[in-house]
Amino acid sequence: MEETRYICIEETIFFEEFGPVKTYGIAVYNGTECVKVIRDISVCKEKIEHAVDQFNTYKLELIHFSDYIEDLLA
Repeated sequence: MEETRYICIEETIFFEEFGPVKTYGIAVYNGTECVKVIRDISVCKEKIEHAVDQFNTYKLELIHFSDYIEDLLA
């Protein structure tokens, strides 16, 4: 079974009121296959990078991923 890895992703979203804004999300890989992506979680890169580090360090199971994203947004 392939190891699950979490990666911080960056995108630029254009808002009419603000112009372009960089946002950060998380992509989940099993081996080389991307199995889940959640975009636009935060504008704070450090927050997402910290979460990704924690998920990878503690080997978060994919079944719990959405719950942890909800916790990040709370």
